Amino acid sequence: MASLTRGVLAHSQSRQWAERCREQGLRLLERGLLVAAACHFEEWLWAVEPEGDPNQVVSALNALASAEQLRGEHGTALGWLRRAEPYLDSPALDPRQRIRYHLNRFVSLHWLGADGEARQVAEEAVRLAEALGSPDLAAAALLNRSAALAREQDWTGMREAAAEALEHYRRLGDPQGVVASLTNLGIAHLELGELSRARSALEEALALAEGMARVRSAGRFAPPPLGYILTELGRLSHQEGDLDGALRCAARALEALLADVATLDKEEVAKLSELFGRIFADRGEVHLALRYLNRAAAYFSQLGRVPEWQRVVDALQQVLQRRAGRLPPAPQLPVPGLDFLTAVLDMTDELETVDPYIRNHCERVAALAVLLGEALGLTPREIRLLRYAGRLHDLGKVAVDAQILAKPGPLTPREWERIRVHPVVGAEMLRPFGLEEEGLAAIRHHHERWDGTGYPDGLRGEEIPLLARILAVADVYDALTSDRVYRRAHGHWQALAILQEMAGSQLDPHLVRLLIDMHQ
Repeated sequence: MASLTRGVLAHSQSRQWAERCREQGLRLLERGLLVAAACHFEEWLWAVEPEGDPNQVVSALNALASAEQLRGEHGTALGWLRRAEPYLDSPALDPRQRIRYHLNRFVSLHWLGADGEARQVAEEAVRLAEALGSPDLAAAALLNRSAALAREQDWTGMREAAAEALEHYRRLGDPQGVVASLTNLGIAHLELGELSRARSALEEALALAEGMARVRSAGRFAPPPLGYILTELGRLSHQEGDLDGALRCAARALEALLADVATLDKEEVAKLSELFGRIFADRGEVHLALRYLNRAAAYFSQLGRVPEWQRVVDALQQVLQRRAGRLPPAPQLPVPGLDFLTAVLDMTDELETVDPYIRNHCERVAALAVLLGEALGLTPREIRLLRYAGRLHDLGKVAVDAQILAKPGPLTPREWERIRVHPVVGAEMLRPFGLEEEGLAAIRHHHERWDGTGYPDGLRGEEIPLLARILAVADVYDALTSDRVYRRAHGHWQALAILQEMAGSQLDPHLVRLLIDMHQ
């Protein structure tokens, strides 16, 4: 009897521990502290996996996949989801967890470009959600179906799926879902030539998204895709023959994409480049038209978007035919913001070629730096500069030999000297694009140390600009919790312990304490 009592007590304690891990993980996930959230979800999984309860195990794995997807680690997310497969046929599994598994799997497959498999997963999610009669899961599944059909350029099917999703989201009162569905619906109408319907859907999406952006500071919603909607409205205005309206929308879309440069989407920049190119072509500004259409074609090619690439190539040929036999006009002024975005993408592509471990690192550093800046009460301008600096802080590594960046062992003194120039190179590379001095200083000084032994200028303590000190903490934390060529990633708690050891020597002790407190 005593051993039975101990067994029941241990089981109860294990369940309590699992529930605490789950709740803490969800709280951290909502706050954007993704590594810590994943750490708690792993502890949740470890607590429930020995018992083999399919609902607990699949729920934990779905949560882990969601956290990794938000970190941009879609391969890792699919790895967690594969561990759920043995439990999917269990009659004890809650059908909602089975549907969430398919929804999560679709997201990663879609982002990784596995379009055929993603379509199959989307259809299975729709089938299961409709059979269950769950409006929230059906809405998400239908939205996924609309995205999958867009990749196939099945605009009629996309329109139907988006319209069904919209109906569900309106009844549920889910503003994010309504905006996403209206945007997809507007795109489908646009591609089908239903221009008045496209305008109605896209303008409603834009109005709702702008309203959501105004309450973003309250933490109620994720940032809406304003740039995406504005690009589609620009394409619509262009099709309507309103070049001035198209240019206004394109300029606003560019402003929105610049504001969120930390999560720069190459496909969206390609669409915007194509839009600017078509506008300039219709205005007779041939040099600019060729410049931006060529850029769009290059990006669509890199992304494997063959229909979009062919569409842009056709537009390029039309521009060249119009120009045939004419004297070339005087060069026109380019679009500085768009040139900046494409330069960032090009430099990032080059950097990821020589240092694949950098992929997603800069985006994560920017996101964590912004969370630290918000906790400090920085101004919107300072937050914007942090976002830029975080996304761009390692661009100077393009000037470092790839063999040095990929070296698994200790660096020689000469190799260290090459590494130490990258903050200066990065800041100077970005100077011509008009980034404010405070942002450039954050990039230049993010490897300075609190004790004055850092580089490039040996600044000490509060001599180091605040934005650079914030960037340094975010950079070190993400480096510690990510795989590198010379070591595997540290866990969240181990990373915090290492940061605490660095406080007062390498890192600002007040900022380290703030980061630790944020995870409590």
